[in-house]
Amino acid sequence: MTGTIFQGHIHQNLEEIDASYNEIARISAKTFEGLDRLTRINLDDNLITHIEKGAFVDLSSLKYIGLRGNKISHIDDEAFQTIHQLQELDLAFNRLTHFDFAMFDQVYCLKAVAGKDRESVPLHFCYYLVLFPRWLDRLGPLK
Repeated sequence: MTGTIFQGHIHQNLEEIDASYNEIARISAKTFEGLDRLTRINLDDNLITHIEKGAFVDLSSLKYIGLRGNKISHIDDEAFQTIHQLQELDLAFNRLTHFDFAMFDQVYCLKAVAGKDRESVPLHFCYYLVLFPRWLDRLGPLK
């Protein structure tokens, strides 16, 4: 998906996007730019391998991102920026070998991230972070 698919002035009232099972291979920077009312993005079961810096940026109402069942092996720092309402990110069944929490430096209240075996880790980080080692061990080596 590139930044030219959605146009803020035309699609500004979108609240949910379900683009699962569409063979999407990439999420480019600013793909969802200008979609201020968007609360859910479901990109499950595509072919995404990489989340670029700025892919999810300035989405003031976004609460859920589903990326389950892709082939994601790398997420750039600052891929998730100024999405202060994000509560859940589903990364289950991907190819991540490390997880850098710096990518969430502007996400204030992320409540859960689903890992590779679909077990959700309750993060509860509203300016602080509590991690559960058992879940992190299943995720693999961390940066």
